[in-house]
Amino acid sequence: MLKVGYEYDKGDEKQGHFPDGSGYPGSPPSLDVKYVNWENSENETFDLLPILYCVPEIMDTLETMGWEYLD
Repeated sequence: MLKVGYEYDKGDEKQGHFPDGSGYPGSPPSLDVKYVNWENSENETFDLLPILYCVPEIMDTLETMGWEYLD
């Protein structure tokens, strides 16, 4: 069984800009991956995130999808 732990932030909405230049452009949503674990039939758990992190092509793909890795 594959288990993925993450935190999702929906971001902030844009706040209107006023003539004096004040306002807030907002922020995009983000998904921070905390862990990627695989559990076998004997209930042993293996941490896959370090393995995924070592393969640049996988991390590039995940980052393109909006995932961020946190140490």
